[in-house]
Amino acid sequence: MERIQWLCGSQQDKEKLPTNPYASVDPAPPSSEQDIESLKHTLTNGEASLFARYRAMFALRNQATAEAAMALAEG
Repeated sequence: MERIQWLCGSQQDKEKLPTNPYASVDPAPPSSEQDIESLKHTLTNGEASLFARYRAMFALRNQATAEAAMALAEG
């Protein structure tokens, strides 16, 4: 539901999304947040929505660093 709401939002409300280096079709866009600790917190937060957690996961994946991979492993 959150993805549909995000897709239907006005263009002004959409953030500038980072590039997806894998050209995959994901169930959620990557988060525009780039701070690994913040993304890891969102990913591992059981109270966060699945959409928010997916966004954090894809943002970490797209960073393709060892630190981001370790954050993904904690998730």
